Amino acid sequence: MQRMAYLDGLRGLAALDVVITHFAAIFYPFALFGASYPRHHVGEEYFWQTPLGLLFSGRFAVCLFFVLSGFVLSLRYLGVVAAGNPDLGASIAKRTFRLAGLLLTTATLGYMLMCADLFFNNEVAAVTGSSPWFSHMWATDLSLGAFLKILVFDAFSKTDVFNPPLWTIGYELYGSFLTFGLLLFFRKTRLRFIAYAAALVVLQGSYYQCFVLGLFLADIYQNVSGAREWLSRPAVGASFLIAGLLLAGFPAYLPPEVLNQSAYGFLPQLDVLGGGYSTLGAVLVLLGTIGSAWLHRFLTRPAIAFLGAISFALYSSHMLVQGSFTSWLFLLLVERVGYDGSALLAAIASLVVMVPAAWLLWRWVDVPAIRLSSWIGVQFLARVESKSKA
Repeated sequence: MQRMAYLDGLRGLAALDVVITHFAAIFYPFALFGASYPRHHVGEEYFWQTPLGLLFSGRFAVCLFFVLSGFVLSLRYLGVVAAGNPDLGASIAKRTFRLAGLLLTTATLGYMLMCADLFFNNEVAAVTGSSPWFSHMWATDLSLGAFLKILVFDAFSKTDVFNPPLWTIGYELYGSFLTFGLLLFFRKTRLRFIAYAAALVVLQGSYYQCFVLGLFLADIYQNVSGAREWLSRPAVGASFLIAGLLLAGFPAYLPPEVLNQSAYGFLPQLDVLGGGYSTLGAVLVLLGTIGSAWLHRFLTRPAIAFLGAISFALYSSHMLVQGSFTSWLFLLLVERVGYDGSALLAAIASLVVMVPAAWLLWRWVDVPAIRLSSWIGVQFLARVESKSKA
């Protein structure tokens, strides 16, 4: 199956959105969290009162990651040219190794920075007021033995104490297994849509629903006659995209009692859907992107394609930079150039550090992890073939 390279670009923009959201949460927390945090500027509330929240829509970006995973992982196992069960088994066998490289590496880097006392998030939070969001991070004091125990036995559930964004990698792993399991048992039956619906009900309110929704979209895309042509209609794609971006701006971090002060206050609660309106926005944005030729061209431009290539590495490592270098530089500058100037300079300088660091992690950690997982998949298939011949 031909690779949808534009989806890598979409993932890259989502990773950048997470980075920007975390910069905002560090320096201008009122723009995300509302009145429980201090306001540094008049007008910050516009970012949670209006669709301008799209600029700081990290929750939407994470939901988009999950929906994209369910969609992309499913495509080659659906439709008239679907790969067989051995290939599906190989995908299951290699998935852990695909994700583990950056998880283990960045968790180790986080632990090393903790031991060297190079995180300055508490000091920054005291100045910016980003507490408890920023101040609670890297608060666990662990021995080397305790760290190694987590790394060996709880890598996909507890390593976020060393690198907070890693909480999503456990969802990625088990959401992938959920996707593959549904494919394995139901993809060839007419009951599969009932199975998808049942999974959504059972997983009510969980981020795992995002993977099921991605699988559902992939099934529609591959198996429903005329779906691709319908999505390719400019009016249809534009409608989905605009609606999705509007929902992406939903103030996901705002306390419920303040939500009625925003443009989204009229919307009913969506607690049955994990991620709420952020997930619904992610589904609509994906639908709007699939059939849009101009978006495909934009998302495969060299700069966006590069961002897509390093997206996993950027997402996995950016907060290590923000907790250490960004925080240190802000504290160094704040007395000299003022609050806004130091926040801006620290963010710009940090991006200059983050992108090359992410490239290095992609080149020397993520690419080898991909190669290792591919080798494991090949070995799995070879084993299956040898047993079938025996």
